Amino acid sequence: ARITLVKVDATNNSAGSLFEKIADAGVNVNVFNQALVGGGRMDISLVISDVDVPTVVDIINDLKPQLNAGKVSVIGVGIKNNRGMFQKAYNTLSSNGINVEMTSCSEINISCYIDRDDVKKAQILLHEAFLGKVGK
Repeated sequence: ARITLVKVDATNNSAGSLFEKIADAGVNVNVFNQALVGGGRMDISLVISDVDVPTVVDIINDLKPQLNAGKVSVIGVGIKNNRGMFQKAYNTLSSNGINVEMTSCSEINISCYIDRDDVKKAQILLHEAFLGKVGK
């Protein structure tokens, strides 16, 4: 699974805090990418095992004020070949009161740009919509 945080605050060691908490949780990061995007911001992508997604999402939510990111993505090879995936993601957010300001799609990625205050709620809603209830 890939998790991407967009426009994370690059001025306060938020990436260092994120990696420390992920390591403390015993999560193995298979691939890591960090890119400065200007204005004191960076994008961070992690590739981890699917079973570790809930743990890492919880860590991200705990660090939300420090990270200050504002995009949520649905990632998976099946997106390319399954009709209705974008509609499912968009409708899941909008029907739950989350305003989708902008979207982008690729063969394996649907990204929805939303208010930072809605990221945690959106992560839970999308997880439940695509993978089932969080925690089981």
